[in-house]
Amino acid sequence: MIDKQAEDYAESADLKNESIALMRKIEPCMHGHPRAIIIVALVRLIAAMLGPANKTTREEMLREIPLTIRSLLKEMDRMVRNSG
Repeated sequence: MIDKQAEDYAESADLKNESIALMRKIEPCMHGHPRAIIIVALVRLIAAMLGPANKTTREEMLREIPLTIRSLLKEMDRMVRNSG
């Protein structure tokens, strides 16, 4: 399980700001490509980044990534509902 400090950092504004900055940098590379291709490319990138990690880290990340995606989608749905 990810320790409390890592959870706190993941929830911090700093990480969110870093994520937004990175998304802005890679966004121009995504224009004109189908979503499926972008998703496959990102999955391959994640796999490459996890390649050198130890087994425990890999298992933790593979468990946390879908949870994070679901959480983000839930928040996005909430924002869309509240904006209309």
